[in-house]
Amino acid sequence: YGAVQTSDSGFVLAGVTESYGAGSIDYYLVKLDKNGDLVWTRTYGGAGGDFEPAFIQTADSGFAFLGSSYSFGNKPRAYLVKLDKAGNVSWSKIFSGIDVVYGSALEQAADGGFLIGTSNVISSQHSATIIKTDSLGNVLWGRNFTNSEWIKDIASTRDGGFITIGESLSGIIGRDAYIIKWDSIGSVKWAKKLESTFAFEVKELDDGYIIANGGLFKIDTTGN
Repeated sequence: YGAVQTSDSGFVLAGVTESYGAGSIDYYLVKLDKNGDLVWTRTYGGAGGDFEPAFIQTADSGFAFLGSSYSFGNKPRAYLVKLDKAGNVSWSKIFSGIDVVYGSALEQAADGGFLIGTSNVISSQHSATIIKTDSLGNVLWGRNFTNSEWIKDIASTRDGGFITIGESLSGIIGRDAYIIKWDSIGSVKWAKKLESTFAFEVKELDDGYIIANGGLFKIDTTGN
């Protein structure tokens, strides 16, 4: 589900495994040296299944991942884990709601905190939530909106805010992608819809943003 190159020219790969959890799925990190040889492996999670982690390297040369875990009750919860550079757990947080909360996107903010994208299901109705935490995973604020049911990716922007891309399954034909630009305190600056398309990844460029949606889609700084 993710890979980063480390400062020693090696790599850390993030995925899931059923090899160590007595039938359940665990998060799995693998550290390789610059020649691709194994340095260490780590597994994380509880007795239930732990699925689809979003994985990043953090400013302190450690790592963080966010996923959807069934290890903390009979419904999935968004599960954020902060690791040091050796893969040891520094802290972890569970984000729960009234019903079901899936963790789907993760980014470290400029202040060392985290921006978390979740999808919430209440009585079969989906909505997306952006959560801002401090550097220890404590919630500072949250923003809920219904025009996007899944947050697929979050990217910090040079103006101190961030941009998200998500999907809604309630489009006229299949699904629609939603791009939302936010300021640093979670207020929406603008929003755009791409009809009948997927949403995978968004990155900032010098003159706008590039979006992966099954192909590549370029927009300017105001979403055109």
